[in-house]
Amino acid sequence: MSDSSDLTPKDGSLTVISVDAMGGDRGPEVVVAGLALAARGNSDLHFIVHGPEDVLAPLIQRRGIADRSEERRVG
Repeated sequence: MSDSSDLTPKDGSLTVISVDAMGGDRGPEVVVAGLALAARGNSDLHFIVHGPEDVLAPLIQRRGIADRSEERRVG
């Protein structure tokens, strides 16, 4: 997980997407898998992922996008 200062564009090419990981019909695992898939094809893509950190952090870590993601607790 990165802090929000790491998500600041340095050359103007960064795209940040904010996602409610708990809102999908199939749960946060599928949402995080989709983020990882999108990240593979877009090196300038970063994410703010909303939901419980204890659920999201392991999923994000497992998918290898922790350096491009920031979790935010909802609620």
